[in-house]
Amino acid sequence: MSLVGVVIGSNSDEEISQQVSRVLEDLGVPHEVSVI
Repeated sequence: MSLVGVVIGSNSDEEISQQVSRVLEDLGVPHEVSVI
């Protein structure tokens, strides 16, 4: 189960979402990323 959801508005934001995802992984926070 994810504790955090990262929602981005377009694929052009993918680089930022990857950086956020790395930080959350380093902190051990379960998360998921979605593009809307």
